[in-house]
Amino acid sequence: MPTSQFVVYYRVEPNEVVVTVSGDDRRLGTAKTNLGPRETGVVEFPSLGPAKVYKAELSPTDGFPLDNIAYATAGSVKSVSVLFVSPHPADAKGLDSIPGVKVANKSPDAFTPADLNNIDLAIFEFAAPKELPTVNSMLVMPPGGDPVFGFNATSVPAVQITQWSPIDPLSDAVNFRLLNIRQAEVFGSHPWMESTVDGAGGSLLLHGERQGHRFIATGFNPFPYLGKRNLPMSIVTLNTRCPGTKAGKLRSA
Repeated sequence: MPTSQFVVYYRVEPNEVVVTVSGDDRRLGTAKTNLGPRETGVVEFPSLGPAKVYKAELSPTDGFPLDNIAYATAGSVKSVSVLFVSPHPADAKGLDSIPGVKVANKSPDAFTPADLNNIDLAIFEFAAPKELPTVNSMLVMPPGGDPVFGFNATSVPAVQITQWSPIDPLSDAVNFRLLNIRQAEVFGSHPWMESTVDGAGGSLLLHGERQGHRFIATGFNPFPYLGKRNLPMSIVTLNTRCPGTKAGKLRSA
């Protein structure tokens, strides 16, 4: 069985946190970790048994028990083909460690629209396509003034996150106060993309749809993907997969 991970965010006093997983009303495993106030951690279950419905319980509980329990249904992992277009192909390292993800690299100069055939997600890092991609796409710190998206981007030496949407799927389970973004660019208003995360001076994360495809632009770089070595940024990366499945999350107030 593949390893299952649960992201745990704890807000109360320091304590030992216990996550118990059951499947079809059968107890399958227990894992422990020590977390301080507002600290995020990961617990792993290397060999969970098969079940139709999984239930994860977090303890100790608090006065709002609803978010101490999470459910998940078993399902196969859909293979996602990613084309990483960047002058720095090494930044794609780690993406293929995500279950079901296959990554191919292309330099911006060599990229053509035909490269998107049989691709689920295109990632353009420090680059922008010359025509609207025909697949879901993510643009990482794109250049300003490109003819397709027309981003109004301004570099900033230091990032101050001022607001984020608590209900947007892109920001789900991310505590942006824990993000350490040293350098980025902020976007001005966009004709058809909306902001999910705002920084001082503009937006840091935009999203929108065109011709049935989803487009995301980030003013910061979430790559290379580091997994639990940079958990807040890794959750952002997983949330921006289009299409894709998000990691199981269990939070406690």
